[in-house]
Amino acid sequence: MKRKILSVLLIGLMTVSMIAGCGKNEEPAVTAEEGEGDRQIVEAVNDEDEDDEKPGDLQIDMTIIDEEDDDEDEGPDMPRSDAYEMFLAGEMDVNVIADPEDIYSEYMVPAEGTYSYDELIDAILTGYPGKYDVKHTMFTPDTGEEGDDILVLYLENHDPSFYSWIGFMAYDKDGLNMRYCTTFGYRSFFDLYYDGYVLTGGSNGAGAQDFNCHVVLPDSSLRTMFKSSHLYSSWCGNITYTLDPDMDYEIRPTLTMDSGLEMNVLYFGDSDVRFTASGFSNNKSVKAEEERFIQQIIDMGAVQIDADEYASLTDVDIDESRLIDLVKLSKDEVVEKEYDAEG
Repeated sequence: MKRKILSVLLIGLMTVSMIAGCGKNEEPAVTAEEGEGDRQIVEAVNDEDEDDEKPGDLQIDMTIIDEEDDDEDEGPDMPRSDAYEMFLAGEMDVNVIADPEDIYSEYMVPAEGTYSYDELIDAILTGYPGKYDVKHTMFTPDTGEEGDDILVLYLENHDPSFYSWIGFMAYDKDGLNMRYCTTFGYRSFFDLYYDGYVLTGGSNGAGAQDFNCHVVLPDSSLRTMFKSSHLYSSWCGNITYTLDPDMDYEIRPTLTMDSGLEMNVLYFGDSDVRFTASGFSNNKSVKAEEERFIQQIIDMGAVQIDADEYASLTDVDIDESRLIDLVKLSKDEVVEKEYDAEG
């Protein structure tokens, strides 16, 4: 059974966000550039040369290009699954490769370096006491081929009011590397599929709901297909922080709580921001304020699109039968972390 990701989902999730109340959940992540190997992920973005395509359309072409390997000795010296079993048994270390631009890299994310299994868990949970079920599983993303298994390490918090941790690892000629990890829980979600799709998001405040789509690459990093937000009323001003993060707070375009404006926003990288707008007020003065706000963010570089184009850009087939039920994964062990003298 399949579903399509449509912008309607954001509107449905909006109600949950408003009930949950104010607050902000950011999504820490460790990412890295794709490693060099005998495959390349080819991505065509904003290809305006084809006559039958609309300018600005996003396309993801996950074509695998096989290249001749000039040095067979550069490949991994064992199956990935064997390396993963060695790591889980404490017989192999993992290299954590952090993104230096990740501003949330200190939140339940180990510093860049090399760790054994026990050292990695200790580094993740230092400063975050509680009981955690340690679990793991493997999957092969559609971006790879037979043997390109990804190891998933999952630390599930016993307290649903706090965050759980998840990380991806891959073994190749450079050893065992972890290029992505994050936390989720409470008012955020992390849906992982056996074909490598990842859906993330959740409440970002009383009037903001995030929904993002990613795909896992064979080196354990994530490629983001799109990020999106559903914004309501005064929360529509959030879009300006992406358009110009350095703008002074006092001069940022804003809306008051009197507005009922709703915006669906798509983010493709740092510079490509597109949005739909609806729910304009019947009050003339409030509507004038809303129209002035829309023009201001267009002047800042945002592109207004209609609902049909938005639906097309977020139209991705997800096979629900391939969802990995993290809750039902068997436990490797239970770890209880307490504050130490230095905590």
